[in-house]
Amino acid sequence: MHRMYQGRCANCGHRTPEISDESALAVYLDDPIGSPGLSDDDRIVFLQHLSDTLAENGYTLWSATIQGRLFWHTSRICTACGQHYGVRKLGSLSGCSGFASAAVVGFASGVFYGIWSSSFLHGFFVALTVTCFAILPMEACLHAWVRMRYASRARKLDRGRCCPKCGSRRAVSPMRPGFRRVKLPCSRCGTRSVTYKVTAECIY
Repeated sequence: MHRMYQGRCANCGHRTPEISDESALAVYLDDPIGSPGLSDDDRIVFLQHLSDTLAENGYTLWSATIQGRLFWHTSRICTACGQHYGVRKLGSLSGCSGFASAAVVGFASGVFYGIWSSSFLHGFFVALTVTCFAILPMEACLHAWVRMRYASRARKLDRGRCCPKCGSRRAVSPMRPGFRRVKLPCSRCGTRSVTYKVTAECIY
């Protein structure tokens, strides 16, 4: 489930555009089907139907991850001027890619221990334990590897380190706990009087 928020200034009554607390996944395509010759920014396509969009262009989640094609897009609000903007960052698919890597390590560990101990049951429990404990470290390693391997792409296509309006690096995410209690600057009158309320909830 994700929520849509809209801010209202208590001083001048100005209402902000709606903003989502959802992180969106996008893929970088060499030549999107039906749209060749696009700029680098336009080659990044949001995945509304994840598997279908990837399959149409010849990718799977795993191949798109290890080829450095997956980007995460999250919404931010500048705490200096109140501007809405998006942060886009090259990375890996959390959970899926980490689990795949951890499962390989866990399986190999389980087979080795099972043969060494001559016990299928012991090998199974070792495989399960290693897989569970390795998911997060493997995900972090894969994420770091993707960003190092495709560093030039990350430098060229990452967005949102600074507010595009005022250049400030201070921002708040709608996903932050207590977000609705934070008073933010109004982009119209400049006073720190904007608070956000939920306008819609979407359940998948």
